[in-house]
Amino acid sequence: MILLPQQGRSRLRGIPLLAVLTLFLPCAARAQQQPAPRAAAQQPQRPTLRAKKPGGPSKSLTPVEQRIQAVEGRLVPAVRIKGKQAASATLSARMKKYHVPGVSIAVINDYSVEWARSYGAADAATGAGVDTTTLFQAGSAGEPVAALVALRLAQAKKLDLKRDVNRSLKAWKLPKSDFTKNRPVTVRALLAHSAGLVVTELQEFEPAATLPTILQVLSGGAPARPPAIVSAGPPGEAFHASAGDYDVLQQLLTDVTKRPFANLAADSVLEPLGMHHSSFFEPDGAGAPLAASGHDDFGKRIPDKWRNHPELATAGLWSTPRDLALLVLEIQRARSGKPGKVLTAESARQLVTAEHVGWPGLGVLLEGRDQSVRFRASGSTEGYTAELVGYVSRGQGAVVMTNGASGAALAEEILNGIATVYGWPDFVPPEKTIARVDTRIYDRFVGRYTLDSREMSVAKRGTRLFIGPAGKESRELLPESVSEFFTTEPGAFYSFVFDENGKVQAFTERRRFEYTRWDRR
Repeated sequence: MILLPQQGRSRLRGIPLLAVLTLFLPCAARAQQQPAPRAAAQQPQRPTLRAKKPGGPSKSLTPVEQRIQAVEGRLVPAVRIKGKQAASATLSARMKKYHVPGVSIAVINDYSVEWARSYGAADAATGAGVDTTTLFQAGSAGEPVAALVALRLAQAKKLDLKRDVNRSLKAWKLPKSDFTKNRPVTVRALLAHSAGLVVTELQEFEPAATLPTILQVLSGGAPARPPAIVSAGPPGEAFHASAGDYDVLQQLLTDVTKRPFANLAADSVLEPLGMHHSSFFEPDGAGAPLAASGHDDFGKRIPDKWRNHPELATAGLWSTPRDLALLVLEIQRARSGKPGKVLTAESARQLVTAEHVGWPGLGVLLEGRDQSVRFRASGSTEGYTAELVGYVSRGQGAVVMTNGASGAALAEEILNGIATVYGWPDFVPPEKTIARVDTRIYDRFVGRYTLDSREMSVAKRGTRLFIGPAGKESRELLPESVSEFFTTEPGAFYSFVFDENGKVQAFTERRRFEYTRWDRR
């Protein structure tokens, strides 16, 4: 069982998750640390969403085109209800449903990128379209890049994954703690989010704001926001998604190589893999590829288009699905014994091996078993989401990136559709049974619940229960029992917590790799 934080949520965005995801950066004051922008590649023709002809795909289409059209017209919901036929939907309809302006997809089949397509708008305000070179923020879905940087240094005997991180850190040290007396924090623990560090969220800043250095983030000094990175539990005993793990890793890699992380990642991973549209610099200026603007839950462009992040290793990557698919392929090929451009077979094995059952690998989450074992990375930053998945031994996978805050739900449906069309094993939405309950018990759940500064409301309408922001409770809670519920759009699972007198105190919410607790007001 994966152990997630019991209070608050990590915006790692993403993480191994089986949990979790990250990306960008920088302002002029740090320009000297950024790799020089690459010249933009010729922009391919932008495909448009096509209406399907009655009677199925045209016989004149190639098999690949037929599969593309099948995916575009056969998205599968994140949750299935037992006894009900899961209704498929078109990509265009679901983009509209989730208010996601643009989405970009790459599909891996037989150890190659079989196709890449993009749909919709890079910016809802200007109407600029998305193409396959449009850049998106990857969030924690970019953590595998940092993992490959570390593994490559380990291959060269310049880094020991089992060594106490304080022996390699120079400009900053992890404060001493009773938690680390008998078992120090190691590089491997950082990579697997099992270091026991305080759980922190991403630090996001408007483009015009002064960006803190990674050292200020680690120490909690202005303009970075607290808390400082400290040990909050013994390393190696639990998995917790925290941006702090990769913040420490970022500084450690810089100290070991005496090079800025952005340049190090470009030279050791991005360039060797041919990820020419990926970088850790803010995509601005002449010659830079078009960057998609971020959008909120209602499809409105966020102010200043995007946010910048000093935490490059966990949130600084700008990329495309095709580029990230090349990273997935590197892991798959190296793991299967094929010559890798960055990884050895042993490094790939370590990357997709969990220290304990249910825990993530190094920079990736792990799912499935036997022939269905796969690695995933999920990321979300303000206005963006990203998902990548790759089977360890099948040479199949996909990457989905969106410029909408609700893109995670859309990406999940797209991946479910791809899995259906391509026959991915053990990649099916959970099937839920709606329980028969006395709906009068719903009255005890009605009320407002808070988490940090946020608020959620549970409301009863007739004999049905709904959840959402106060006055906008739009997601129906479907009962699995008298205290456990689920929603279908997006897939989420809720469990109400009672005190000894049977009064509702809180509810917990679980979404794939994210766990939160909301306390009743």
